Amino acid sequence: MSYVSGLGESAKFLKKQQTLLRRFFLPGGYRPDALLSGLAPHLGKADEAVAGFHVFTFNDLAPTEAWRRRLLSNLT
Repeated sequence: MSYVSGLGESAKFLKKQQTLLRRFFLPGGYRPDALLSGLAPHLGKADEAVAGFHVFTFNDLAPTEAWRRRLLSNLT
């Protein structure tokens, strides 16, 4: 018997989250600004478990870098 573990559960999750999934593929559809702003005060603190974060650019490098610079300037 051959099967892919977790594939059915992943498909069920994606089916329930169609609105969220659609936002990822629309230009400007998802912006993690609120999440990252909430994490910012905890970054670099010894007693926190947040060491940093990774942003996937999906090959949209120039706009992502412009967004990153704006976000950083707003945090300071």
